[in-house]
Amino acid sequence: MHQKKISLKIQIRKGYKYWKTYALMKKIIIEQKIRHGKPIIEGTRITVEEVIGMLESGMTYKEIQEEYGLTKEDVLAVIRYLASLVRGEQIYQIQKT
Repeated sequence: MHQKKISLKIQIRKGYKYWKTYALMKKIIIEQKIRHGKPIIEGTRITVEEVIGMLESGMTYKEIQEEYGLTKEDVLAVIRYLASLVRGEQIYQIQKT
């Protein structure tokens, strides 16, 4: 069965920017059939929420790499994703072509 991949677009007061313009941001995707549509790191089933929980519990980048097979770039993509939410940027799902 073909799964639709969803990427994210952010709207900023001064115009539009697309996640694809940021190499790290491309790593955060939403697929409705994976983890109930929660934001995940592309190529994994690991959610943004789980990575934040790892960092909150005191895990280092190196520990996350060894334990879950994520790269430092994956973790940074999660942090940047959350930072955009905190800054109040609006995030919409768009169909990835």
